[in-house]
Amino acid sequence: MKRIVALLLLLCLILCGCKTQSGVSKPNDNAENNYSEGDPIQDDQQQTKDDDQPDTPATYRHPLTGTILRQPWSGQITAVVIDNLWNALPQHGLTHANILYEAEVESDVTSYLAVFSDLTKVSMVGPITKTRTVFNSIALSYDAVLIHSGGSSLALEGRYDSSSDTIINWKHIDETTSSQYFYRDDQRRNEGYNYAHTLFASGMSLRQGLSESKLDTSAGKDFGLQFVDATSSAGKTAENITITFKGGKSTEFVYDAATGKYKLNQMGKDSVDGNTGAALTFENVIALYTDQTRSADGTHEFFNTVGSGEGYLAMNGKIIPILWSRESLRSPFTYTHGDGTPISQSVGNSYVAIVGAKTPISYQ
Repeated sequence: MKRIVALLLLLCLILCGCKTQSGVSKPNDNAENNYSEGDPIQDDQQQTKDDDQPDTPATYRHPLTGTILRQPWSGQITAVVIDNLWNALPQHGLTHANILYEAEVESDVTSYLAVFSDLTKVSMVGPITKTRTVFNSIALSYDAVLIHSGGSSLALEGRYDSSSDTIINWKHIDETTSSQYFYRDDQRRNEGYNYAHTLFASGMSLRQGLSESKLDTSAGKDFGLQFVDATSSAGKTAENITITFKGGKSTEFVYDAATGKYKLNQMGKDSVDGNTGAALTFENVIALYTDQTRSADGTHEFFNTVGSGEGYLAMNGKIIPILWSRESLRSPFTYTHGDGTPISQSVGNSYVAIVGAKTPISYQ
């Protein structure tokens, strides 16, 4: 009798154990994480995979920064012309720019062209100013919509140098004809800023402008840039860099080994983003030598940004000579070594100076 009871108890335990096992929740191998298109990969956000499938590394990169993405980047590049006069500082929204170009526009005056892949993150961008032929040309290399307020006479004709034909299908939003997407900053006006330095826009209002102007199309292109994740030790030491433009204005960079970034300094102080107070820093500092000419009255600067030339790339505290090329007006800039092999730059944002052939660039 005791043996029968023992057997019955054993049978009950076995049956209970099977029920418990069958009730364990199994991970859903087919579940997908909801990443927005273009989100960078995070180490703690890996998609669940079947145990019998090998891990496949992500192969997509952001076309302007090289950041690894879950999906191919798709969006509209926007290029905003930014005032860089000393009495227009600080600028706003530049920490969100993927690439920041600087070029002379008059004598010793430079302006910025801030290239964005996502304007929705920018609460306030500006002060927005006139476009010039060189900025028309650069915007076309990214199939970008150019945001500006007026411009030089040739630039407003849609030209990209002193003698070019008018650009066909020029995508731009000009504040002088589309003022509803822009505003004057009252705080600046109350603080005594010149009226010309008070023009701004929000990222969302410009997105609305793109949509309503039927310019919000997907670029989805390869812009010719290559990136490397590892720290490179090639080149000469360049922890302090000074780029002096033809008219005498200089822009300086100081390398911070702790962050791997260059801090931008001009007019004797660090440049900051007026939205946050954060310093403007860059993983890559690039200077491209071009043929630069000045109009007879000294009011216009022209640059040949189609063709080829020499330049420099600084990253990770080192600097190397490079060659740049651009096959046509709608082609991207590409960078190579002297032997023609492609240059890989650091993952992250970039500063690019468009300078005349004899512009001094010093580093140490």
